[in-house]
Amino acid sequence: MKYSCNSYHDYEQCFVPALFGPWSEFLVSKVMGAGPWPNQTSMLDVACGTGIVARTALSINPNVEVSGVDSDPDMLGIASSILPQSNWCLADGASLPFPDDHFDYALNQFGLMFFENPQASIREMVRVTKSGGKIGIAVWGRLSETPAYSNVLKALTDYLSIESLEFLYAPYSLSDHETLRDLMNSAEIKDFQIQKVDRPVSFESIEQWLGTEFRYLFESDAVTGKSYYDFYQQATEQLDQYVQFNGSISFNKPANIVSLDVR
Repeated sequence: MKYSCNSYHDYEQCFVPALFGPWSEFLVSKVMGAGPWPNQTSMLDVACGTGIVARTALSINPNVEVSGVDSDPDMLGIASSILPQSNWCLADGASLPFPDDHFDYALNQFGLMFFENPQASIREMVRVTKSGGKIGIAVWGRLSETPAYSNVLKALTDYLSIESLEFLYAPYSLSDHETLRDLMNSAEIKDFQIQKVDRPVSFESIEQWLGTEFRYLFESDAVTGKSYYDFYQQATEQLDQYVQFNGSISFNKPANIVSLDVR
C-alpha cells in the first residue's frame, strides 16, 4: 500500500508515533481486549505497513503469535527488521496466503480505503479467522470533522495536480457510516458494529508534519510553479490555532471502527 510521505523510514519515524501507534493501541484493545490472552492466541495484521498493530499486540502479550501481510515489500522490509521473528508475507488483501479458520483475530488499520477490491478483502479476513474469533477494521472518519487536515488539503488545491489531490483525499473514501454499511453488506457481512471514535494526534511541529507528508510532492508533481515554501506559509497561518506551547501541533482526528464476531 502506497502512503504519502518522503520515505518509508519517515513513515515509521513520524506517522507511526503520531497517528498509527496510538490508534493501534485503541484498535487492539477494542477488538482483542486488554489482555493477557491465552498463549496460543494468533492475530493477523492485514495491510500491516511497518507492523505497528502486530507490535502493539506483542507489547501487551509477548506470547501472541502475530503475522502481517502487505503488498509493499519496502514496508515489509522495515517490519521484518523491527520484528524479524514474526511472519511477514507479501500478499494482496484480497488473496490472503493462509488456510481457513487460522487466526483468532484479524485486524486492518487504515488500509481498507486503498484496496482495489475491499469486499473480497473483508471476505478473506472472515475466511482466515476462526469461528468465535473477531475482526476489527479502522478507517478514517469524515475529513470535514478534521479541520486541520481539511484546511491543508484545500490549500494544496492551488499547488498540486488532480492525480496527487485524488490520492491525498483517498484515505477518506470510507468515512461515512452509510458507505461502510453498504460495503459490509456487499461483502455479505450482516452482523457488525460501527463506532465513531475521536482521538488526538500530535506531531512534533508543523514543519515535521507538513514536510514529511507533503514536501516531496513539490519535488515531483507541483503544477503551478509555486514552491513548498509558499504552501507552508499559507498552511501555517491556518494551523496556528493547533500549535501547543512547546511547538508541537495537536488536533482530534476521528475514525470509524468496524467490528464483528466470526460465527
